[in-house]
Amino acid sequence: MSSCFRIDFLSAECYPAAKVGGLADVVGALPKYINQEKNHLCQVIMPFYGIEWFNKAEFETIHRGKILTSGEKKLGLKTKKYSIKQLLNPDLGFTLLAIDIPGLFDRNGIYAENNAFFQDEPERNLAFQRAYLDWILNTECPDIIHCHDHHVGLIPYMIKFCQVFQQLAPIPTVFTIHNGQYHGAFSWDLQYLIPDSKDEHKGLLDWNSSINSLSSAIRCAWNINTVSPQYMIELQEKPSYFDNLYKAEKEKSSGILNGIDHEIWDPKTDKYLDVHLKRSLSVFKKNHKVSLCNRFGLDPKKPLLSFIGRFAHEKGVDILVNYLRSDINKEAQFLILGTGDKDLEKQLNILSNNNESHVHAELKYDEKLAHEIYAGSDFLLMPSRVEPCGLNQMYAMRYGTIPIVNAVGGLVDSITSIPNAHATGIKLEGLNKINLKKAINSAVNIFNQKSQFTKIQNNAFQQDFSWEASSKNYLKLYHELKKFDNK
Repeated sequence: MSSCFRIDFLSAECYPAAKVGGLADVVGALPKYINQEKNHLCQVIMPFYGIEWFNKAEFETIHRGKILTSGEKKLGLKTKKYSIKQLLNPDLGFTLLAIDIPGLFDRNGIYAENNAFFQDEPERNLAFQRAYLDWILNTECPDIIHCHDHHVGLIPYMIKFCQVFQQLAPIPTVFTIHNGQYHGAFSWDLQYLIPDSKDEHKGLLDWNSSINSLSSAIRCAWNINTVSPQYMIELQEKPSYFDNLYKAEKEKSSGILNGIDHEIWDPKTDKYLDVHLKRSLSVFKKNHKVSLCNRFGLDPKKPLLSFIGRFAHEKGVDILVNYLRSDINKEAQFLILGTGDKDLEKQLNILSNNNESHVHAELKYDEKLAHEIYAGSDFLLMPSRVEPCGLNQMYAMRYGTIPIVNAVGGLVDSITSIPNAHATGIKLEGLNKINLKKAINSAVNIFNQKSQFTKIQNNAFQQDFSWEASSKNYLKLYHELKKFDNK
């Protein structure tokens, strides 16, 4: 067999077209690096949303088809038309295809609009998956189907057990878990959305009396992986909703640490920065720190600790807010950027107004400001309860900013903590307000010991989290699956 083959990525998000979280960053970067290997074609297939990016981009329709929207044995069958659109002149390093299904995805939002989540996610996700399978069934099949998160988690089941798609069963499937907390579960009342399969196989759809997309993918995909080795260990060993299932599927499981796109995240060329890194990291950092502090009324002589991200329970923002409210170290200053939980937003706004010289919160999503904060901060706070991989700590280190993290998931795999000659960051000794206070106090002490601070800063800056190594691990996995397929 030739080593040249096509890999199809299926995902609900892909940067720069549609982004809510780290899923988009991974799907928007990894294919480019896979395609740099000779004779490999990796392309991304996603929904065609009604958001601004799609409205402005230029697409060409390359295929039209239709899918059934109710079970094959039901009376009064309904069909829904779909079209496959290819982005013209993508300049992404990979082919981007979008499936347009009128009435389901042509909305001004990915999962929600005006803060109201869509209530027909099972219908949307199943229609997208069925349209993709119908397309490749009637055109040309890929060599590998790589599914990302629960939105496309029923593809491995459908090509194995649904009669209409069983011609596709020999295609190896890879399923990547970006965040195992989201399952894509829905009622058996909606089973008509899935093409007919034998009753003896339907148990592979069920978990706790619901159809569960994530559990089905774990059981039916040829290989499953998480976005860091530590996160896979946590899923298998920590008590959870699926812990026994992860243990049962251990033989086909692995963890591959995510990377970041060094072309986008490059302090020497970053399009969001007005001042770029030239020769001196310290001069680069100082310029951006002074700019941030002048802009937000902070003191550039004090250590600047920042947080960038969603205000959500899993990100530990409540712990940070409690610390800022009662135990704040006034030798430090804090810059917060993000949105999310409205109560946390309200509390951060009050803290920002009451501690003008120590705390400033920007309650919004601002990509340019995020890049400026990575460039100008001394430390980045990530008190996460759950962090399958984490990308923010990698972005931070790329810009010479030292991460302060809770030791979970990819934060374990990507950071060496003090005290260590090769330290790149600070890890909490368990997530609570006392340990966060201890870690922040350590950061302030390190900042005041300039030689130690500079050494850790340089250690962090010298780390290589580019996609080259990770993409090679994925290619190795694909080749192993194809070898197995040929046996």
